[in-house]
Amino acid sequence: MNTTTHFPNRGNTTNHPVKLMPCGTMSAYRRHYYRGEPVDALCKAASRKYYEEWRDRNRETNRSYHKEWSARYNTSQRKFEKRLKKYNLTVEDYAWMLYHQGFACAVCKSTEPGGNGNEWSIDHDHACCPEQGRSCGRCVRGLLCMSCNHGLGSFGDNEDSLRAALLYLEASRCLIGVG
Repeated sequence: MNTTTHFPNRGNTTNHPVKLMPCGTMSAYRRHYYRGEPVDALCKAASRKYYEEWRDRNRETNRSYHKEWSARYNTSQRKFEKRLKKYNLTVEDYAWMLYHQGFACAVCKSTEPGGNGNEWSIDHDHACCPEQGRSCGRCVRGLLCMSCNHGLGSFGDNEDSLRAALLYLEASRCLIGVG
């Protein structure tokens, strides 16, 4: 059996004895991966087992690394900037909207944003740019408290459903007064 191979990508045209590890080993996984070859199920299983064992051996190191990373990079300021970027807003745009609304919800005029992060929800027209995964910025309607944002979201921004809900509330008020 010939155990020599040719490495055309490396410019090596001489024959060298090569001992290839069988599939199902981490070495074989790396060989497939770095050559751009399809990785078979045995090699994937070997890779998964290797990294699970590595994670078990290095659990504390891994935990402290992630804790340090979160403390450094996952701050509330960073989350806020990420939200603004998603809606294509600047800090000045956000501040102007809040000022223009009297530092209150655009719907109920509550001065408390509510929710876990205690941040105002950025309301936008979902029909404007649904496939982009982020807003163009022109469809942002205002800043809402968590309750109003959930309420509008429950109605799917459908004006007819909102009118029907308003009529229902007005009609039920009359019924309660009769009884």
